[in-house]
Amino acid sequence: MRKNNTLTNTLIITGTILVWIPVLAPVLFSVVKEIQGGEFLFDYLMPAELFPVFLAGGCCFSGQP
Repeated sequence: MRKNNTLTNTLIITGTILVWIPVLAPVLFSVVKEIQGGEFLFDYLMPAELFPVFLAGGCCFSGQP
């Protein structure tokens, strides 16, 4: 059996966070804007704009079994 080292665990956690940022950011910003008293504005193109963040997160998973 392989033992997970600290670097592997750090890359997995960092990759997971970076992959979820483009998914959660538009929802979070929409909710904050609505709470501030404005309209509910949802930017459905933001995940495409944040693709480099998603790509960096995906690269953290490369080489993982």
